[in-house]
Amino acid sequence: MLVAVLVLIICAWVGCVSGDGIRLSKDLSLSVPFGDPVAIRVDKTAHYSLETSEGKAEFDALIPRGGHTVTLPDPTTGRPVTYTVTLLHQLKCLGIIRDNYESREAPSKLTKHCMNYLRQSVLCNINTRIEHSVMARGNAVRGYDAVCRDWTRLYDEVEKIHSAVGAR
Repeated sequence: MLVAVLVLIICAWVGCVSGDGIRLSKDLSLSVPFGDPVAIRVDKTAHYSLETSEGKAEFDALIPRGGHTVTLPDPTTGRPVTYTVTLLHQLKCLGIIRDNYESREAPSKLTKHCMNYLRQSVLCNINTRIEHSVMARGNAVRGYDAVCRDWTRLYDEVEKIHSAVGAR
């Protein structure tokens, strides 16, 4: 176990693949082999409803079985530290906002955190695409194809980490 922790520490500093296949870069980002880009249709969907139990289940299913966090060694101390994976944190926040919206209660502290966190995330990852608008007020009509990194590859990487941590 100590050897595995040391390997992960070195990988965190220099970026490499551990014996478990976990890829880390020196800035503690997961080095995910995204492969070819994927297409997504940005448009209205019958999924992720705010009003149904099916919609809640779909939001819940966006988070891997092991959760939105991963445990990795701190690069300076080697001690296990729990980190959240940014994409999964963002999706978890959407689910929290959805639940708060559905309950019709005043926003909780967690909902306020999520709104702020998502605002900062959007500002940090700006998309300069120009979208069509129905009215002068700016009610956007979604309906275009976008090309994205293959997010399923990130899920695969997180599952590897969850499996490796569970195996230790």
